[in-house]
Amino acid sequence: MRRTELRSRYRNTGPSHDVVEAVLERDQYSCFICGVGLGPARGRDFQIHHRRARRSGGSQLSDTNLPQNLLTLDPDCHARIERERTAAYEGGWLVRQQGNPLEVEVLRHALEWVLLKDDGTVEVVRQVTP
Repeated sequence: MRRTELRSRYRNTGPSHDVVEAVLERDQYSCFICGVGLGPARGRDFQIHHRRARRSGGSQLSDTNLPQNLLTLDPDCHARIERERTAAYEGGWLVRQQGNPLEVEVLRHALEWVLLKDDGTVEVVRQVTP
């Protein structure tokens, strides 16, 4: 099979460029979990994480690739989410398949609980008390 044939069979199931840019702006070009500033190279310096997983082959749910379901993470925090799934659900960094990302609070920078909106903004729900 030729390389061009492989490319034509590839189906992009990720967010659009505009949505990625909106999420980066919303997250202030920093990791949503730890707050570290991110470099420019997607995949190496930062990753776009789906709170409610796409599953194999992509999800049929309409909000899968929308801002409320996406977080900007540095590679170390992304790996931690995949390793420590119970904590990730508790922090709102993961959302169960039957859950709605618009309704699941998520912990940002260990400082505040927020709701992610479909327009790419956040609503602060409460501050973390020391």
